[in-house]
Amino acid sequence: MKLAQVVPQALWVSDWSRSNRNWFAAVQTEKKMMFIILTLIIAVAAFNLVSTLVMTVTDKQADIAILRTLILRSYEPWEQVLVWSNASF
Repeated sequence: MKLAQVVPQALWVSDWSRSNRNWFAAVQTEKKMMFIILTLIIAVAAFNLVSTLVMTVTDKQADIAILRTLILRSYEPWEQVLVWSNASF
């Protein structure tokens, strides 16, 4: 049963969400804006992390290539097979 049907006609029944409609609209807008702002912050942080990792790998590629050539030159051909087979695991 609704309250308006139970109370006498002389009383006026009002819902608190209707009487504060502007406040609830402002809260809903604030929720949406906070979601958008936090999503943008997380997106920027993720992009920063990925770009840092890519730049680090790009910077270290030359060093890795030099180390690979030094390792392979120090081994005999049959030992190179063992090095590469262990590197793949």
